[in-house]
Amino acid sequence: NKESVRVWAGGNAKPAIRRAVDLCEGWCPFPAEGALLRTTRTDELSTYEQLQGMIDYAHDHAAKIGRTKPLTICMGTLGYRQGKPGDPAYAQELIEAYSKNQEMGIEWATTGLPHPSLPEWLDNVQWFGEEVAAKVETRASETVRLKQKIPVHITYFTAWPDEQGNIVY
Repeated sequence: NKESVRVWAGGNAKPAIRRAVDLCEGWCPFPAEGALLRTTRTDELSTYEQLQGMIDYAHDHAAKIGRTKPLTICMGTLGYRQGKPGDPAYAQELIEAYSKNQEMGIEWATTGLPHPSLPEWLDNVQWFGEEVAAKVETRASETVRLKQKIPVHITYFTAWPDEQGNIVY
């Protein structure tokens, strides 16, 4: 049953956007430029203007096919730089970027945090929650008590392509 499992599709190219609108709960665009374009085979996404064009395309396609259920969008920040958790300037930069995403209708966020060890990663997650996520202006929220437990997945990537297309660990 398509309604029982929420599926999100990623990618910046028009076929990926159409696939997300046609078949999925949500869409996950991601910043991509330079060597990353070759390794991911997706369209460039490095400006808010490009992102707005992709969002408009998704909404137009949804209207064209008669989709009535809203398409949720999940994305990290554009112009991302790996800052140092604990740095107030870096926290402010992230707050502004996630606030801009929210203004554009992006409802879910991703982030990358340093993970040299499990204890350090947990400290970085706590910092992010207290100094970034808690300070992004949020829409009205509601606490919902679930009747049964649901799984929560926290993921991180241990490899990514550098500017030359080499895999970095």
